[in-house]
Amino acid sequence: MSKRKYFLSILVSLSLGVAIFTFSGCSLTDNESIVPAYLIIDDVKLSTNIDLQGVASEEINEVFVFADGVSLGVYPLPARIPVIVSGTQMNIVVGASIHPSGYKNSTVEYPFYGRESYNLDLESGKDYPIDVTFKYLNEAKFDFIESFENGSFFINDLDTLGSTKMEIASEGVLSNHSGVLSVDEFNYINEVGTENLFLRSNNLGSYTYLEFDYKNDIDYYVGVRYVEGTRLIKEQVYLFVPSEDWNHFYLDLTNWISSSTIESYSVFFGVRAYSDDEVTRKVFLDNIKLIHF
Repeated sequence: MSKRKYFLSILVSLSLGVAIFTFSGCSLTDNESIVPAYLIIDDVKLSTNIDLQGVASEEINEVFVFADGVSLGVYPLPARIPVIVSGTQMNIVVGASIHPSGYKNSTVEYPFYGRESYNLDLESGKDYPIDVTFKYLNEAKFDFIESFENGSFFINDLDTLGSTKMEIASEGVLSNHSGVLSVDEFNYINEVGTENLFLRSNNLGSYTYLEFDYKNDIDYYVGVRYVEGTRLIKEQVYLFVPSEDWNHFYLDLTNWISSSTIESYSVFFGVRAYSDDEVTRKVFLDNIKLIHF
């Protein structure tokens, strides 16, 4: 084939491709006859059995939505979600989305909350408000729940100072009482863990999360302690920067707890004073839950 014919064939192919692409684009986007119904979810709630699951504290700002088993995507709240009406009653399922370990660019369905299901007769062009209340799955197991209303599980002093510990406060707290870790230039480190370690044999190792509320005017850290063979290992896993407001956090500890070689495990909180800081700094904690299947 001559060079002239070769280039002509390429131009013809490109022209056909543009024509096909343009035609396809029109057929997909210009159909104004499809009018969806809209699901309205302004906010969601969490309901708990307070004796078995603790206070209903959460940070659910997004939801996964499914219609007749088909994913409609993830929507930040408040949300107005379009649904193409099938002409029959549709099954709408809503799941709770969280940012694991605070990663704002990552969203996952929280494994310990059950999905909520609704059977709705939808009509095109209409809005359908939905009240969504999530609950913990019955399969979720809690190693401990700490709300600081009846003492504290965090009595294991892990630092080198006998003068620092987890205290229970009633001022500046989230509810009636909260735990507080304080440091100053003399009491410069405060690191505490739970009194007991928890058996890995009671944990399937699929997911393990630490949920808690906090506010702080100094950096602090969370870590895991675990027994592996004859060794007791302690690792810091996450550092928190100061926050004036209370936050609810979902810390994913699965990678630290999932190994079958671990015999037992627990968590700890720690804070160190800033160098040459003469002000007493505090970390407030509440509603701490260590959860797994």
